[in-house]
Amino acid sequence: MNTMNVRPAFTYKFREIIKGIAVFYGIMVAILTGVIYLAYINLSNNNTTTSNFSAFMVAAANTLFVIGIVTIREDIRLMMQNGIGRRTIFITELLLTLSISLILAVAGELLIAIGQAITANWQGIFITDIYQLIYTYESNYKMSFLQHLESIAFAFSIYVCATLAGMLISLIFYRLSKIGTIIVAVGSPLFLFIILPITLKRSGAGYLLRSVLMAVFQFIHSSPWAFIFCSLLATIFISIFSWLLMRRAPVKPAK
Repeated sequence: MNTMNVRPAFTYKFREIIKGIAVFYGIMVAILTGVIYLAYINLSNNNTTTSNFSAFMVAAANTLFVIGIVTIREDIRLMMQNGIGRRTIFITELLLTLSISLILAVAGELLIAIGQAITANWQGIFITDIYQLIYTYESNYKMSFLQHLESIAFAFSIYVCATLAGMLISLIFYRLSKIGTIIVAVGSPLFLFIILPITLKRSGAGYLLRSVLMAVFQFIHSSPWAFIFCSLLATIFISIFSWLLMRRAPVKPAK
């Protein structure tokens, strides 16, 4: 790996991606502002309508998942044409993922905290996120500093995993031929939602699978750090498979 290529590659891609992240964040700020404004109007008119804002983390994870899908192929073509090796590209992508995920996790926590501070004494408005819904069981307007840190780490683990999962899916289809792409695109849903459930039901393995899934769910629900551990473990496996696909990835023209 030529470490001298990491900094310029990272700087170029970071400037490009952060613009899209800024647009997304601006949209979420506008939505939250609208929710707060409508809640204020309802409160002023003694309206009992309930307002809710709790989708930031889900929206951010979906956005990063899409970014992971659409950017990796362009990055491979662009960087390899400029003499950057696959290992350097992969390291750059990991650094980008970690940086963007951390920025978005901190920015999202700050946005939720500001919204909660503004509406702390209002009735009929709930501003929260997945961490609070799962681990505090309510819209907690008085989270401790440790809870804020846990929430940031929780979001960070989700964002990293979502971005790299998108990259892995993109690399899988990037390495496949046209026929293989069609087979995987059509066969994966059929296998997951039809063939696999029928097979598990007839073989009696469905009960075992449900037991395993229930045990995993109970484990990650027990603590945010249990979820973070599982998420980061999944991220490690995703990264390994992504590297195995990338290290021999051919340079294909854009379609």
